[in-house]
Amino acid sequence: MMPTVNRAPKKTVKATVKATAVAALIGVLAAGTAHVQSSVSLYGQVDEWVGATKFPGGDRAWNVSGGGMSTSYWGMKGAEDLGGGYRRSSRWSRSYARKTVSTAASRATRFFARNSYVGIQGPIGTFTADRLTTQLFVSTIFFNPFVDSYVFSPMVYHVFLGQGTFPTYTTDQGVTGDSGWNNAVQYTTPDFNGLSGSAMYAFGNNAGDGRSKKWSAQFLYFHGPFVATGVY
Repeated sequence: MMPTVNRAPKKTVKATVKATAVAALIGVLAAGTAHVQSSVSLYGQVDEWVGATKFPGGDRAWNVSGGGMSTSYWGMKGAEDLGGGYRRSSRWSRSYARKTVSTAASRATRFFARNSYVGIQGPIGTFTADRLTTQLFVSTIFFNPFVDSYVFSPMVYHVFLGQGTFPTYTTDQGVTGDSGWNNAVQYTTPDFNGLSGSAMYAFGNNAGDGRSKKWSAQFLYFHGPFVATGVY
């Protein structure tokens, strides 16, 4: 009696060989980049909340929503040690909502609208460029018990939501722009015993039109129980 021989179908064999080849390629790439001490990782968070909101004089609204204490987002970040005390970094992240909004405005928004930058860090400080978080936003959330909540934080409401509360609060003007600047460059000093400073400039990118140009300066001080910030 002849023994039974199980033969895998040709498609299965090809798929196995292909998967092995892909795995080998990934291994080669990982080995090839190990000597420069680089890393790429995914990060993010999901924020969901259930509760009621009510403006003074208005009706109570019950909510099951996202982005209560902080905006939900996901992103990628990478770093590479260049040697000599220098390090290259990059970060791309995108906020997202639990509900999908299909509008022309949402489709026109750049994909990585939360953060999108590359930078070089060295002994003399850090340089970053592209879409950067504004210094006013950083100072606001560092000294805010509600951090970056756009739902529950009075400070974020007053500073960044502008006339989003109109007509309930007719005097809420807010700041010009949002929490991130496009086409921006920033220099941040090294840490001097808890004290650091930074300067940022955003280009207009349109000849003869200076309305999109913006600049700011900031200092941060963290030393023991005392902290302080100032931003213009």
